[in-house]
Amino acid sequence: MLSTMHILLLVPGLGNYDRILKFWTKVFTKDDFKIIVCNVDWKKGERNFEDKINIVENRIVELVSKKHEVSVMGLSAGGSIALAAFHALNKKVRFAVTVCSCLKLNYDNTKREKEIFELFPSYRKAVQFFENTVLPELTLEEKKRILTIRPIFDEIVPVQTMIIEGANNFRLFLARHISLYIILFFFSSYIFKFINSHLSSFPYGELRRKPI
Repeated sequence: MLSTMHILLLVPGLGNYDRILKFWTKVFTKDDFKIIVCNVDWKKGERNFEDKINIVENRIVELVSKKHEVSVMGLSAGGSIALAAFHALNKKVRFAVTVCSCLKLNYDNTKREKEIFELFPSYRKAVQFFENTVLPELTLEEKKRILTIRPIFDEIVPVQTMIIEGANNFRLFLARHISLYIILFFFSSYIFKFINSHLSSFPYGELRRKPI
């Protein structure tokens, strides 16, 4: 008989931090809660973002077929991919979390972000797809199951692009894009408490529904 557990499917960004994520998943995996890294193979010059979404969706379907509960989390560039899969399979996925993720292009992106978009066209297309197709279709019920986490300042991704109106947008008093590592190791309780208890008993202060 299969043992049911809650699985957090983690979609990494562009950075090469396999060792960090391997250590993080090992530290925070418990008997009934497991973190699985779902690599989507970002490649320089690649334009196809649909395959990346399909990779995450197929993994979700596989895990749900084994009677597991599934939530998704995207780090940085992985955020738009994770949310696209969450929306497509919203009846199968419990919650979605993004950390330092660019989710909109309608702002003045930093010089570094523009350079990254040029190097990774699939990343830019994924953000465009989320903003133009997924975001307008998100229901209020779906937004209640989304948590976005951002620092007060990010030198690569403008913090205003990390917010989803009507979702649970949480700001931590951290600075720079490297904050995502600090969030993983020192503020992961925010993520786990959101997934486990959702909005009813969040112990670290009320999650703000409006952008701050």
